This record gives sequence, structure tokens and C-alpha cells, in this order.
Amino acid sequence: MSQSLLQEFIVTELIDIAGPEDVSVAEVDRLVYSTDFFWLPQMWLDRGLRPPAPDVIVHPESTQEVARILQVASTHRIPVIPYGGGTGSQGALLPLYGGIMLDMKKMDRILKIDDQSFTVTAQPGINGQRLEDDLNARGLTLAHYPASQYGATLGGYLAARGSGTLSTKYGKAEDMVLALEVVLASGQAICPCRITRWVPDSSSSSWVRRARSASLPRPPCALSRSPRSGGFRPTSSRALQSV
Repeated sequence: MSQSLLQEFIVTELIDIAGPEDVSVAEVDRLVYSTDFFWLPQMWLDRGLRPPAPDVIVHPESTQEVARILQVASTHRIPVIPYGGGTGSQGALLPLYGGIMLDMKKMDRILKIDDQSFTVTAQPGINGQRLEDDLNARGLTLAHYPASQYGATLGGYLAARGSGTLSTKYGKAEDMVLALEVVLASGQAICPCRITRWVPDSSSSSWVRRARSASLPRPPCALSRSPRSGGFRPTSSRALQSV
């Protein structure tokens, strides 16, 4: 089988899983997903060079779709890269060997906020600031404030084991996790996967599909920057909520 025919066959399999609206091989999409905030591909583009690009972009909408996509990738030995908000700066998203770019932003729901145990369960594609806003509306906070908060996703927080402004007090992203739903590279889904000591140190070992974590009490008044006013505003809260 020729390489082009094999690629067409694989794309057809992915369309059968996710639907034609969630699979793209368009040249413009492949170019967009070849970069994030890492300086190297930006330099290549500035100099008129073409950075490595994924062969296909897929937007899964459920754990089941993620599992089936990874089964296809495992069968054909295709690299897969998870894509959150595209705010990474260390080159983790650079598709050096092409493959499947798995954009998680359609899995963006908050599944449960437990006001009694102070936990929240959410999907990995939810935007960090949106999650924070929804928690603030309940008098809660995530207490994870990376510089990329307005663009990054929850899955990105965990994949990078990210830190933020208050991490020296509340811990890094992985320190807040109680349980994960993950899909292994083979396509096997594990739920729930309770976390006792650590989260995976890279997204190549397992794929986060859902996360739940603990929280701590927070002071009755805190200062947070308001993007609307450009200054600081007092924010009252009853407890700290984190994922």
C-alpha cells in the first residue's frame, strides 16, 4: 500500500470515529497546529521556512472517541500529540514526526462541583480562566494562576505539571489532583485512576480525560487582577477549589 493511500485510509478511520466536522487535513489547519508559543517554529516562519506539521487534526468530544483514536494510532504506529490552548513555550507540541494532533478543546465541561468536599470534576479542554470564573461564581477558586491562564486548558495545566503565582503556597497543578480518568496509549480507558503520589510526568504515558482534586480553605478576602479595569479588585470566597 502506498504512503498516500495508507494516510487516506487512516483519515477515513478517524472520520468514522469523530465525524467529518471534527477531522481536518486542510493545509491552513496543519500550519496553525505546527506552532505554539515556542520560539523555534516562529523563527522558521519568520525566515520563510516551513515548520514540521501534523498530518491530521482531530477534535474528540468524548473519552470513547479518544480511546478509539489512540487504538488507530497504536495499530498504525502513528505519533499523537495532545493540544490544549496552544500556550506552551517549550516545544512540547512541535510535531517533528507528523502524526495526529488531538485538540481537546471540545471536551470543555465542568462535570461536578462538590461544595461539601470542595472538589471539582472537569474535562481537560476547559479554559483555565473560564473554570476559575465558574468557581468564583460559587464563592470558590482554583488557586492555580499560571501566566497562561487566559489561554491554557486544565489538561495543559496537568500535562505540563504547571506552576503559577501561588504554587509556593498551594502546590503545583499535579499536587491538587485526587483522581484522573485516563486513556493509555493502547486505547485502554481507566476510570477512575486515584492519585496517591504523582500524576504522569508526560502525556505520552497516559491521556487525561477528566480530573478531580481536593481544596483548602482560603482567606475571606483576596486580591486578583481584573482584566477589565487593569487594576486589582477584592474577591470574597468561602473556600479554595481546585482540580
